[in-house]
Amino acid sequence: MKIVLIPVLLAALTFTGCVTVVEKAGRLLDGSAFAEKTLAQYRTGKKTGDSVTLVRRKDKSEALVITLETVPTLRFYATPPDADGNFFLTSYTFLAGNLNGWNEFTMDLSGSGTFSASGDGAVLTVHEPLEIAGISRGRIRRGSTRLTGDPALTSLRNRYERIAALTEWMRAQEGIPAFGTQKQFEVWWKERVLKTADLPEELRPLRDSGTLLIDWEEALPWIYLEYSWNDIVQSLYGRNNFFPS
Repeated sequence: MKIVLIPVLLAALTFTGCVTVVEKAGRLLDGSAFAEKTLAQYRTGKKTGDSVTLVRRKDKSEALVITLETVPTLRFYATPPDADGNFFLTSYTFLAGNLNGWNEFTMDLSGSGTFSASGDGAVLTVHEPLEIAGISRGRIRRGSTRLTGDPALTSLRNRYERIAALTEWMRAQEGIPAFGTQKQFEVWWKERVLKTADLPEELRPLRDSGTLLIDWEEALPWIYLEYSWNDIVQSLYGRNNFFPS
């Protein structure tokens, strides 16, 4: 079965180069590529990555998964719809890759919606608001070094705080163009972030110590995700039509 999601506001957002060979290999090696079994799926079209999927996990629990073609390594998780079609969003997972590894994490969140299948189609509705709770799990790969458990969780939470502060400053600036791709975002912002004298006081020590440069090199897709987050969330609200595969 197939789902159709119509993310109008996401049309101008493209996360290029998100799924690298390194990321795919990592998912195969750690088993996460085989962690879920598809029970039913709906899409916007035969070649689109926008979908709603009912999956069964290794622990036999079931979940509703929402994915977006424009952000291929972002997956929203929700409870299976009840008898009335109501579901509750519980988390999203994100994989931010780079040439030498990746940051992979689960962000807990809260939200609700409805999902109903009828005939050869389905309708998904995500209600406002969708609220972030915090990172609950994660893994980091840097070359041959791999972090899991508490060390990874601490590192990811600290990085999220830095990224959130950085992107909040970015969005507050005037005269920012619209970005059609992650590459355009990178070209516009890299020099301004790493060399500008206009950074807020709390970010300057991070820039001067090289921490922001490391964040930029290791987690650029994550920075772009956080920068684009409001548009991504807005694209989920409202009624979205899907059709069986």
